[in-house]
Amino acid sequence: MTAPAVALPLTPKWLDALIELDAAAGDWPWLRTQYEGSFEHHDLVLGWVEHEQLIALAVFQIVLDEASLLNFAVAAEYQSQGYGKQWFTAILKAIENKRCSKVFLELRESNIRAKKLYERMGFQTDGIRKNYYPSHNGREAAICMSLAIESHD
Repeated sequence: MTAPAVALPLTPKWLDALIELDAAAGDWPWLRTQYEGSFEHHDLVLGWVEHEQLIALAVFQIVLDEASLLNFAVAAEYQSQGYGKQWFTAILKAIENKRCSKVFLELRESNIRAKKLYERMGFQTDGIRKNYYPSHNGREAAICMSLAIESHD
């Protein structure tokens, strides 16, 4: 395993690397315009960078003391090796440092690995949004989850 994950704020200079990692990581990557919009709207775009290589990414929208995870991906060659949990721990620390008290996320109902990771990290299921995501077979539900973050002040 590489060095411990550290969540670094990314700038638009990382745009091509974000798109490349996301495209290789799963079936439903973000478009370039979505990343550009996140930078334009000052969303928190984080990356795990090692030796100038992007290993993982996360994009959060922060409103007051709440953070919504908009995108999360680990490079394909690092998946199923414990990097997702290590990366998620690092990004939660970054969110806590932003004084957020709650994190929200949505995931595809078919994304069983991610759901198990989020549950291990303490997330609770809040509800289901039927027919939310496009899928190869039409539409699929989104699972809505949240986590209360304890303040360590």
